[in-house]
Amino acid sequence: MDDVTTHDPPVARPGRLGQASILGLMGLVIACALVFAALKVPTPLGASLAFTAAMTAILVAALTSALDRSRVFSLGFLIFGGGYAYLAFAPGSADDMRPHLATTGALNALFDAMPWPNEPKWKRFDNFRYEARDDGFVRSYPSQGYFSFQRVGHSMAVVGHGIVGGLLALAIRRRDGRAEVPSSTARRA
Repeated sequence: MDDVTTHDPPVARPGRLGQASILGLMGLVIACALVFAALKVPTPLGASLAFTAAMTAILVAALTSALDRSRVFSLGFLIFGGGYAYLAFAPGSADDMRPHLATTGALNALFDAMPWPNEPKWKRFDNFRYEARDDGFVRSYPSQGYFSFQRVGHSMAVVGHGIVGGLLALAIRRRDGRAEVPSSTARRA
């Protein structure tokens, strides 16, 4: 009988899917409050801040997926969030892709349902608005608030898609029962 025993390397077992800390939940509540404030009063500055935050999250996911040993979530975030960012913000997407996204329709419905002060009654069709006048509807371009509202909404959809992609990647990894292999071990094998 051989006295040789083999030892498997320790496997990191992350917490259950959906497990969150109080600090994480507080951060989520604060982030949601900032998003809703930016949607309630859409300004170009708020839209720029939301867009910058979304692109920063994508860049952090790219860096984390390249350098971190447990990169499953960040890879899922990068693929889903980056893919949605491309569809929503790539050059030419405002006319070609963005109008066909479900989030654009949802944001349009939300924008129309919000009680905007000092706004005339109008209806939207294909990113134009039609103001109600005595002689019918007159076509005009949307206000700057509409574009800021859309930019904030799509920026937050980038982050939302990234989170969904990251959680989906974790769920797939757990379903397969595989542990993350550190990159240094993978190269030697």
